[in-house]
Amino acid sequence: MTKDQVIAAVTRYRLELREEPERMDPGDVVFFPGGRTARAHLTWMCLRIEDMVQDDAKWSKAMRWLGFVQGAMWAVGKSTISSLKDDNR
Repeated sequence: MTKDQVIAAVTRYRLELREEPERMDPGDVVFFPGGRTARAHLTWMCLRIEDMVQDDAKWSKAMRWLGFVQGAMWAVGKSTISSLKDDNR
């Protein structure tokens, strides 16, 4: 994926999540799939990914986060595996 493709994907995910971004401390929160807490944290992660892809040194971290977000998007019922797979082409 190119930087532009990553940014386009996470921008679309943020719009699909329809939640204000909020960072959650993973040690304190048990996510309920599809719940507001999970969607808010995923939205926050998408914004951070947009920042990370601009820094070449953080590319690997951005890709790990993207994989997490994509898996969670499927888990919360916001995307299909086929759609997510297409995003990575």
